[in-house]
Amino acid sequence: MSEVTLSIGGRNYTVSCADGEEDHVAGLGARIDAKMAEMGAALGNNEARNFLFASLLLADELHERGTELLKVKDEVLAATRETADARARIAPLEKELEAARNLAEDAASERDALKIAKEAAEKDRQSALDQLDGLRSEILQTGDALQDAKAGEEQARSELAKQQEALDSLKVELDGRVAKVGSLNEDLTRARAAKDELERKLEELSEERDALAAAVQDMRSGQTELAEELEASRAAPAPAPAPAAEALPLSADPDLAPALEKFAELLENCASKLEGKAANA
Repeated sequence: MSEVTLSIGGRNYTVSCADGEEDHVAGLGARIDAKMAEMGAALGNNEARNFLFASLLLADELHERGTELLKVKDEVLAATRETADARARIAPLEKELEAARNLAEDAASERDALKIAKEAAEKDRQSALDQLDGLRSEILQTGDALQDAKAGEEQARSELAKQQEALDSLKVELDGRVAKVGSLNEDLTRARAAKDELERKLEELSEERDALAAAVQDMRSGQTELAEELEASRAAPAPAPAPAAEALPLSADPDLAPALEKFAELLENCASKLEGKAANA
C-alpha cells in the first residue's frame, strides 16, 4: 500500500491507496479541491458542510454527463434509422438498374439483329439492282419485260424504305433507354454517397459512446477505492491530538467521515446510473 497527501480546502489529508494508484487518487483529490475553490465565498467554517456542497457540485456534473450520454444515444438511434431508410431507398434503385441493364442488353441484341437484317436487305437491294440491270438489257427485246422490271424495282425500294424506317424507330428507342440507364446510375451514385456519410456519422457516435463508458468505469473505480478508505477510517482508532501543522488522518474530524461517506454514496449512485446508460447505448 502507498500513501498520498491530498490538499483539499486548504488542509492536508493523508490517505492510503494501492500501489500505482497514487496519481489517480491525487487527481480525485484535486477535483474535490477545485470544486471547493469554485465555491469561494460560500465556504464556511464547517468542514463537513463544505465537503457536502463540493460533493453536490460533483454529483451535478455527473448528472449533466448522463444527460449528454442520453442525447448521444438518441443521435445514434436516429442515425441508425436514417441508414435503414437509405438502404431501403437503394434496394429498388438497384433493381431498376438491373432491369435497365437487361433492357439495354435486349436492345443491343435487337440492334444486332436489325443490323443483320439491314445487311441482308442491302444484299437484296443490290441483287434487285443487278436484276434491274439485266432487265434493262432486255428492254430492247420487249416492253412488257421492261414494265415488269420497273414494278419489281419499285417494290424492292418500298420494302427497303420500310425497313429503314423501322431501323430508325428502334434507334430512337434505344437512345431513350440508354439515357434512362445513365439517369439511374447517377441516382444510385448519390444514394451510395448518402449511405457512406450516414455510416461514418454512426461510427463517430459509437466512438464517443465508448469514450463515455470508459470515463464512467474510471470514475466507478475511484469511487470504490474511496469507499474502502472510508471503511478503513471508521475501523481505525481515534488518534491522539496532533499539532495543526501535521497531516491529520481521515478519522481526526468526527464530522469528516460521515460527510465523505455520503459523498461516496452519491458517487456510487451516479456511477451506477451512468454505467447502466452507457451499457444500454
